[in-house]
Amino acid sequence: IYLSLGAGVLTAASSLLQPLFMRMLLDEGALAKNLGRLTEGALYLCALTIGERVLAFVQMYSVQVAGARAIAAMRRHIFEFLHQLPLRFFDRQPVGRLVTRVTNDTDAILELFASGALNAFSDLIRLGGIVIFMLALDWQLALLAFAAGPPVTLLVQAVRSRSRAAFREIRAKTSRMNANMAEQVNGMTTVQAFGQQRAAAAEFDDINQSYRDAIIRSIKYESVQDAAIDMIAAMCLAFMVISVGNHSASYGTLVAFNAYVLRFFEPIA
Repeated sequence: IYLSLGAGVLTAASSLLQPLFMRMLLDEGALAKNLGRLTEGALYLCALTIGERVLAFVQMYSVQVAGARAIAAMRRHIFEFLHQLPLRFFDRQPVGRLVTRVTNDTDAILELFASGALNAFSDLIRLGGIVIFMLALDWQLALLAFAAGPPVTLLVQAVRSRSRAAFREIRAKTSRMNANMAEQVNGMTTVQAFGQQRAAAAEFDDINQSYRDAIIRSIKYESVQDAAIDMIAAMCLAFMVISVGNHSASYGTLVAFNAYVLRFFEPIA
């Protein structure tokens, strides 16, 4: 975990420095026709890009290993805990629901642990650094870019509660479907003996369709959020390009701002 956090901080730092070297490449190298400066900037940018990818690999690999070990220990603990429960508990609880707790739900915790909680730490550093670098480069363009913040905040707040409800419903439907499937398979001889195949199939089909509908709802909210944030980012960049004509921002500065704005919206999304 410490290795992942450290690599995340270094990755954020590398990501913040790259637009500055892009700006130097253009303003002091290409536009100034200074081949030495252009080569120097290109080498720095290449080293930063490669370093960021290597660090990203270290960050992802280390957090996935730590998460896999933690979830393995959690599954073992849950399995041992099930052995300690009284027999009447298993009379009340469907087997499929218990299987879901040990398998699917622990996988959901692993996903949160690996892709959410630790990444938020480096994302906060990256967001703070982007704000500082943009203000230092050109405070007028920075304020124009930051104007996109309130619409994005309102959008995320509007989508978040609905998306959370959809994902909770997915967990519930998954549990119900696994429970029904386990009961159907375990009681298959009884179902066939009483000729209830059609009724059993209809019951499972109803559960399966409700599970599908819950997933489609979560996809809809996620798609709306991503598309809306991309649209706001594109409009933000367009207004920045238009406003450049009103003050003396260099071409390299505009390109750097373009990179910073894209990096700004990534962790928010």
